[in-house]
Amino acid sequence: MNYRLINKCLLLGAILAVWQTEQANAIPVATQDSSSFPYKYEMDVSPTTQDLDSNGTTDFELDASASYSGGIMTQSAGALLAATSSSRIWDSSGITFATGYTIETRTKIVSDTASFPIFGISSNPTGTDANSMLLIRGTGQSWAGAVDLGSNDNTDGFHVYRITQDPGAGSFAVWRDGALLNGSLNSAFNLVLDRFLMGSLSGDVAGSAETDYLRLTPGAYAPVPEPGAYLLMSIGAAALLLLRRKK
Repeated sequence: MNYRLINKCLLLGAILAVWQTEQANAIPVATQDSSSFPYKYEMDVSPTTQDLDSNGTTDFELDASASYSGGIMTQSAGALLAATSSSRIWDSSGITFATGYTIETRTKIVSDTASFPIFGISSNPTGTDANSMLLIRGTGQSWAGAVDLGSNDNTDGFHVYRITQDPGAGSFAVWRDGALLNGSLNSAFNLVLDRFLMGSLSGDVAGSAETDYLRLTPGAYAPVPEPGAYLLMSIGAAALLLLRRKK
């Protein structure tokens, strides 16, 4: 019997076990690709001109100007995409504290300063004080500036960020490019605000950010695993089979 092969498979199986443990800590366990979300803003036109829920009111308001070119929205200081009333998409979409929600955006930081990130997402559904606040800067990201979510280069290209709120609970998870950054985040702050904000959360900060798309859905969904993750699962299963044969 090829014991060297068995040992290699067992090692890969151990790697798989670590990966599965990390995913088990994620909130939630169900997966969904954002291409199937009901509310998708691809930035070919301004979301302030769209009415995806067909309620007669545009889905967003913009507190300051943003520019659109080639399917990309560019936001600089003061540019804020907002949905803060019951007629806007954040309330009329069916997103509630009980359903939980998933937000996904593909964004690139063009430039920012050390004082405050140029780009952030803040949200909470009607009737709850459970708030998300993901702050993204050129050198990394944080949860409300209080929980470090890692250092990395966000200026080298577009990166996909996903935020989920666990249904009926003030607990959140954040992914970057499909990798879980933290699956057990608490509410960023406790105020009943009923809003969705994306862009320059502090109006006097220099810099700019580009967004390829924004997608929203009720329900909390982890990203669909990459094909490599399925390969690891298959290798792990093969390792267990070989181990049983060895015994």
